[in-house]
This record gives sequence, structure tokens and C-alpha cells, in this order.
Amino acid sequence: MTVSLFVLVNWLLDRKINQYNHQYFLNKFPVLEGLKYGQIISVELLNGKVLENRIFASALSSEILIGSEPVSDNQLEDFLNGIKKTQWIRLKKVKSITIMKEI
Repeated sequence: MTVSLFVLVNWLLDRKINQYNHQYFLNKFPVLEGLKYGQIISVELLNGKVLENRIFASALSSEILIGSEPVSDNQLEDFLNGIKKTQWIRLKKVKSITIMKEI
């Protein structure tokens, strides 16, 4: 009984934290709300590194999934058919997100 209660409370807390993170990062980066799979974005990290011309794949409450290699216009169709290499970026390490090209 106590284990079930612990699991339930833990699940509820995780859910609430994910909702808070989601809303926090939407407020910080409003562009996240409209991002769609295949859009070309640039991500500037807090350490000054800029990840330019990356394909956006997915987002969680506190991370985004992007292509690990930059793409050019002539490579875009190949990448949209299946991104080969991806990387997760923690949003707490991001300074800005810019949409470079609409799909």
C-alpha cells in the first residue's frame, strides 16, 4: 500500500514538474510553440556556441531534439526523409532559438 502511494505521489510530482518546465520554457522561448518537424533552426547556447542550420525534430518539456549536422538547401530533402544523427539539447543551456527556414 505504501509503495503504491509513493509511486502515485512521485508520478503526480513528475507530471507537475514537467508542466511547469514546459510553461517556463514556452515563456522563455515563444518560438517553441510553433516549431514543426523539419524546420531549419539555429540554436545559440549560453556558452557562446551557435548550432546553425539544424533540422528541428522534436521537443520535450525541457529539451529539444535537433539534427547534429548543419544542412544546406540542397541536402534538406535527404534529411527530411530520415535524420541520421540527432542530439538532444537541454533548454536550460540555450540562450536563443531562431527559425531560419519555414517548411
